[in-house]
Amino acid sequence: MLSVIENNSEQYSYFQINRMSERDAPSVQYLLNLQSPKSRITMASYLNSVAMIFGNKDHVNFAWELLDRDVVNIIRDKLKEKRLSTSTINTTLSAIRKTCEEAFLLNLMSSDKYQRIKLIPNLKGNTVKKFRKINNIHVRAFLNECDDNSFKGLRDSTIFMLLIGCGLRRAECARLMLCDVDFEESELHLHGKGNKQRFVGIPEQVLDHINRYLIEIRGYKAGPLIVKFNKHDDIVSSSIKDDIEKCLTPAAINYILKKRGENLKKINPHDLRAEYATSMIEEGHSLNTVKDLLGHSSITTTQIYIRHDNKVAKKASTEHKVY
Repeated sequence: MLSVIENNSEQYSYFQINRMSERDAPSVQYLLNLQSPKSRITMASYLNSVAMIFGNKDHVNFAWELLDRDVVNIIRDKLKEKRLSTSTINTTLSAIRKTCEEAFLLNLMSSDKYQRIKLIPNLKGNTVKKFRKINNIHVRAFLNECDDNSFKGLRDSTIFMLLIGCGLRRAECARLMLCDVDFEESELHLHGKGNKQRFVGIPEQVLDHINRYLIEIRGYKAGPLIVKFNKHDDIVSSSIKDDIEKCLTPAAINYILKKRGENLKKINPHDLRAEYATSMIEEGHSLNTVKDLLGHSSITTTQIYIRHDNKVAKKASTEHKVY
């Protein structure tokens, strides 16, 4: 089998299989075990990338049960040849291991073969992500772009302030309900990945934007905080029968940032989240505190989001305690 992979791409059909039902696929069983619909979509894309190495269009009809340790090692090498990040390759390997576990549970793969695949190590080292620095000039320029005397403009500036001022994920911003805003305590009640809940304080400037947006546009009735507008600048309701506003999707928030920030080289939501994390560190807050505010389960993830510049590095080194 090893020679098939290394020497003859025409024989990749060896790993193609026609299943009677999608649920017979180990990969489908693995995806069904994931709680978040977004996670299922993301991990399915990783599995598809593996199947495509062997000429398959999708993961369902890929013969995961025929994998062994040698083949998975070759998959890892091929992903490295594509110059993918260490994080992406390791996530793909994790998806492969979980899928092979399902193949074992379905009696499609022997215990010995599964255990050998399970022991394949991740790649070492982390690729430092490059996040764009967002300074006061960028913030003013974006807010000026939103200041176009439209309801959409005021909403878009509120979205921007929530992302950079509270470090929200775009999906968290889209899911925010009015009841998640505690005006007395000046904090947000967030529902993050894996349904993890956390509280994040709202800076005064962000709270001012929220209040203006609510007073001038949305109002204070229950429902999504960030609402959708049509081309006539009117709020879109979920249906004709009710007046519950329709919320934006994470993709829509991403589009708004890119569209409004065209003159700023299209600001990315992750840039704003990274700016929030870096600013918190620069202000003297601990990495553990920032980890909790961002809703990360691992401090390693938090370190990736912090923009690594000389100022942060100098502050970290000078505050180091020798004894």
